[in-house]
Amino acid sequence: HPTDLCAIHWNTANKIMMEDSKSVKLLLIKYEDLCSDPQSEIDKICDFAGIKSFEVNTQKNIPRQNLRCENTFFSLDNAPDFNAESISRLNSDQLNIIKDKSGEMLNFFGYPII
Repeated sequence: HPTDLCAIHWNTANKIMMEDSKSVKLLLIKYEDLCSDPQSEIDKICDFAGIKSFEVNTQKNIPRQNLRCENTFFSLDNAPDFNAESISRLNSDQLNIIKDKSGEMLNFFGYPII
């Protein structure tokens, strides 16, 4: 997938979502937050949905092969953050394209500008 098209698509899709959020109720949950504090994020989701929260079982082992890894397991207590791994595979030209095409929304969501 061409980096520029992917970055433009991500940026545009998020801009549309944020524009739509002006007329619909929206809750933003970041994957990284869900991994780092699953109970807090589930509580937010339940509160947003108007339902009773529940205790998250963070010890349940989940096969990693569902997440592009092989023959290992993780629990939500040590859920992987693939951002650093994914970013490390990009060259400087790709990083500059992402910064140029998606910097506005990366900044909006609190992601460091690469």
